[in-house]
Amino acid sequence: MNEPTTLTEHFRKFLAERPAISPDRLADELGFDRANLQKIIQGSRSIPQPRRGDFSRIMRKYGYLDVPRPAWQERLV
Repeated sequence: MNEPTTLTEHFRKFLAERPAISPDRLADELGFDRANLQKIIQGSRSIPQPRRGDFSRIMRKYGYLDVPRPAWQERLV
């Protein structure tokens, strides 16, 4: 499998590496609709721009350290 390049791809990798994490629980934690989260997991939808910070925060909370930085943060380095 190719290395993930988008936050959505990283999110799918995050879930694949952590099968014990329930997508329903993540949806509750994110305050996100379960059906839309399932579409993101299946690959038919990407993470909405306004919610990307929430998804990154959850991934870091559960130990996924490869979360990509937003482009505006890259310019600050």
